[in-house]
Amino acid sequence: MKHDFPCDPTSLVKWRKRIGSEGVEKFLEETILLLRSI
Repeated sequence: MKHDFPCDPTSLVKWRKRIGSEGVEKFLEETILLLRSI
């Protein structure tokens, strides 16, 4: 059995920098709203 991460951690850092802090906040907000509705 081999365990791999779903993606490279540096890719997440680059993505987070591209969407900016407002994008991260919006993503977090939408995630919380989705989880509350379940």
